Amino acid sequence: MVAEGLRDGVEALADRLGANRQRGRIRGIGDVWSSLCVILGYQIHFRTLRQPVRILFAVLTLLAMSVAFAQEPEEQGEQPIEYLLYAGEPVDNFRMPKLVRWEVVGRYSVVVWPRVSEAYLLTVEPPCFDLESTDELSLNSKAGIVSRKFDSVLIRRGKCRINGIRPIDYKKFLADRKEAREEPGS
Repeated sequence: MVAEGLRDGVEALADRLGANRQRGRIRGIGDVWSSLCVILGYQIHFRTLRQPVRILFAVLTLLAMSVAFAQEPEEQGEQPIEYLLYAGEPVDNFRMPKLVRWEVVGRYSVVVWPRVSEAYLLTVEPPCFDLESTDELSLNSKAGIVSRKFDSVLIRRGKCRINGIRPIDYKKFLADRKEAREEPGS
């Protein structure tokens, strides 16, 4: 939520700066800072601040802008190729008696096994902080059914809403991996 608000503020700042740049009004970081203050509703004039405070505000402004854009995924379609080859058409939900196993396979992707021979590729909405480095993962579900858009992947630092569910033909996946290992030269 904070990142979205910051991103909206940065986009408004970029629009304002773009208009000012076309008119030849941008002369430095002071103009960037004053534009940001106007958008945020503050009445702080950059030129009235002392030099160390100016530097601090300039650094904080640039840091806030970089954080806002760093949280935006470069490719929202980022998917794990290995499992994607065996993924079926998207479904709205699946039965989850218990979580047998899970494997994080991408920045916004995780494979879960509700049974030993059944797997699903889940994609979550960005931003989902620390999904790739989590050591704990669970799913919230209602009555043992996991649904896209309603349920979430729970990790240590929060929850990430599920926006895609694709069943994986896990038996074919295992058979192809076994065949690849048995081929000479592999």
